[in-house]
Amino acid sequence: MENKNKILEDNNILSKLDLSNKELMGEGYVSKGYKVKVKNENKIEYIILEGLINDSYQCYKDSYENLIFIYNNGNPLIKSIKIPIDDLNLIKPNNEFKYGCLIYKNIPGVIIKENIINKINIENITNSISNFLIELYNIKIKEDFSISKFKEKQLNYFNEITLIFKNYLNNKNHNYNKNKLFQFEEEYKNYLKEFNDPHYIHGDLWEENMIITEDYQNLSGIIDFDDFGIGDNALDFANLSDFGYDFINIVIQKCSSIINNVDDFVIKIKLYEKWVFLNNFFYLYQNYQNDCRLEQIIEEMKELNFI
Repeated sequence: MENKNKILEDNNILSKLDLSNKELMGEGYVSKGYKVKVKNENKIEYIILEGLINDSYQCYKDSYENLIFIYNNGNPLIKSIKIPIDDLNLIKPNNEFKYGCLIYKNIPGVIIKENIINKINIENITNSISNFLIELYNIKIKEDFSISKFKEKQLNYFNEITLIFKNYLNNKNHNYNKNKLFQFEEEYKNYLKEFNDPHYIHGDLWEENMIITEDYQNLSGIIDFDDFGIGDNALDFANLSDFGYDFINIVIQKCSSIINNVDDFVIKIKLYEKWVFLNNFFYLYQNYQNDCRLEQIIEEMKELNFI
């Protein structure tokens, strides 16, 4: 493992890649993703995630360390699906990549976009997602994990982001339902008091972090493990919400071995849907201060009757 994956002080891996022909795959909050080929080799492809903000390198470092943990020195804890572990390299910030980059051998396929959700093979894709989640949630939690410290940290973070969110809404003179926002705050705090079922979770399991075959029939791999860690697995299901609740319910049924009470679990998922929007708002607020994107999230929350 040490020979294949390492934090590089130099650009050895970059010198092997044909950077003159980068194919842009997409752009998010943290990265631009490119597909590149190895010099003089047309069949071998790599993905370069190029940092866009100051936080990018820390995100890549988190992802790198999480993937190393999941790979477990050649005895992978996830066996049902491919993850970006082959020839994984973390590049520190340098002249070419101001905010660093993460490089790994490409997992063949296409990213699920919203416009192809209705074209995918539901049975095959939900089978693969369920198998992945069952493996993930069965990974043993580290012995020194403190659920009380976890709750304290989550509550402090939640209080911080809700305060900033409300201040933004008021400063921008937004007309919103204050009672609904207050109710959400109370629901989340009460839920957190009772939470006692932590698991390792992906943390950002939305469609664009899934690679499927070009015929849309099968799931090839899952990427972006920046937010992998210990938490409530309802968050992973909440991030599937763009697929719709019919899709989510199928995955829930196939994950019945790890879900005790389906009705209670669905309530948590809907709670975490709101949390995801709030967290995305905060991330944008901290890193971009872009009114256009912030306003878009707020309008979506209003349309969904969250606020």
